[in-house]
Amino acid sequence: MKVEDGHQVYIESYGNIDGVPVLFLHGGPGLGCKDTDKDFFNPEKFYLIFFDQRGAGKSLPYGSLKANTTQHLLDDILRILDYYELDKVVLFGGSWGSTLALLFAIAHPERVSGMVLRGFFPANRRCTDYFEKGGTQLFFPEAWERYIGLVPDLERVNPTAYYFKMMQSEDATVRKRYAYEYQRYGAAMMKLEIGDAAIETLFETGDFETKARIQAYYSINHFFIPDEYIFDNIAAIKTIPTWIIHGRYDMICPPIYAYELYHQLSNAHLKMVLGGHIASDPNIKTALQEALNELLQYFGK
Repeated sequence: MKVEDGHQVYIESYGNIDGVPVLFLHGGPGLGCKDTDKDFFNPEKFYLIFFDQRGAGKSLPYGSLKANTTQHLLDDILRILDYYELDKVVLFGGSWGSTLALLFAIAHPERVSGMVLRGFFPANRRCTDYFEKGGTQLFFPEAWERYIGLVPDLERVNPTAYYFKMMQSEDATVRKRYAYEYQRYGAAMMKLEIGDAAIETLFETGDFETKARIQAYYSINHFFIPDEYIFDNIAAIKTIPTWIIHGRYDMICPPIYAYELYHQLSNAHLKMVLGGHIASDPNIKTALQEALNELLQYFGK
């Protein structure tokens, strides 16, 4: 789909056209969709739409940061719903995808019939500072030491900004090293148990350099929203049926934010499970599938 400013957004539809419509929102920003994302859904019960956000996955131009902001992504979602002639849709998103789901629901509550959110990321200073400025060292001191060790003392007030600058270096070796370490820092605490070998397998496929650059770009721009925007505007979506699944030991997005979200919604269901941040954790995957079954019952399907 051609959108604007030269961008073309890649979209796939899947499942039963007469099923409950669901829009899948991937994480990152910049990660793109994977075929395994379809594993959560019963294709006989759901009509699913997957799309790669600007610069990600199969969208073009790949890796572009031009006209690539949160507001642009929200506009693209609206275009996609209009293209498929969907008055309302269930939003399914994890991590950054949960952020985008809530932002779209706040902007267009009349277009959202429900939400399933995993590993909720509020995109506020409290959560980003915890992850980007050393809060994680309470549990993963070795990961933090490795990450911050590449940042000069005078740049440590904003390590992500320094990493992003290095990702723009004219030296390809420097660009690759900083992108790798930026992604590795999060990967080291993605699951309850993940060793060096398992971490390395995450980098065997896909372009981690582009993903890291998009993610850092969004982060240094505070995800293009005011601080505490979601919590400050939650009243607009207070009654939308919402299922929140969160890993009890999520070290990237601490559970407190999912708990706060749950208490500010009047039609929400929260399930904390033994797991970390990644959706493929067995307990998280099971809980997401159970939430989708509950959603079908809620809508009489």
